[in-house]
Amino acid sequence: MNTSTVEVSGEKVKAWWDKRLTEIFYDICIKEILKGNRPGLG
Repeated sequence: MNTSTVEVSGEKVKAWWDKRLTEIFYDICIKEILKGNRPGLG
């Protein structure tokens, strides 16, 4: 399981990413890239 720390309203919060959540995130990213939604290319 992976963790990442993000800041929300000035407070640092840990997010827990298991394999299933990571795969869902990757799938969403790939779909957006295939639709042409890439950062910095707008």
